[in-house]
Amino acid sequence: MAGNEIVILLLGPSRSGKTFFARHATRQGENVNTGPTTECADYPFTVPTKRFLLIDTPGFDSPRENLSVLERVAQRLSELENASQEVGGVIYFHNITERTVPWTDVELFGLICGQQFLRRRTVLLTTMWDKVDPQKHDRYNNVQTQVEQKFKGLSARQFFKFDGVTNGYEAVMEYFAGLGPKDAAQLTLTQEVQKSGLNIRRTKAGKAMILAMNRAVCVVQ
Repeated sequence: MAGNEIVILLLGPSRSGKTFFARHATRQGENVNTGPTTECADYPFTVPTKRFLLIDTPGFDSPRENLSVLERVAQRLSELENASQEVGGVIYFHNITERTVPWTDVELFGLICGQQFLRRRTVLLTTMWDKVDPQKHDRYNNVQTQVEQKFKGLSARQFFKFDGVTNGYEAVMEYFAGLGPKDAAQLTLTQEVQKSGLNIRRTKAGKAMILAMNRAVCVVQ
């Protein structure tokens, strides 16, 4: 990675806290209401021994919109590749007040990352813990367990909570900073973009999105 900068891709649905996390980590006023993220946005910052680049992305919210979002993510990956940079980690965000993660989202995440990358360089981050009634924490801890089980099925191993107060971004960044050469892996989507020349419809994730979109159309009809 150029200049030893660790590039972290932020993925997940809208309103899952991606932008809040990025602004919190970079001290850019996380309480500012910026509206939905519509394009990939870079958030560079430095901790005492490491430089990070967080890449915020639009939310994966519906079969009709997801292909367009994937194209924007792929374009950013291509730009990184042209600058001799690679994604060093991915964080998937889940709003803990949303009781479940649709299996289609889990599958999509797996296709974007690939099993080797999932095992070594991904984090599942549950957010909005500051919105949870303290008397109902046990209930949401059960939700956490259920969400973790879904992602463990993809070989994901690292799980963190984020509330912006007692559970901040630091633990997540420390995990990525501690990865070494033995943890080397390349994002599957990056590999596919290199081969297909940004033809998203030929990638595994793109094919899955088209199938989901066709199914949604059939249901409507």
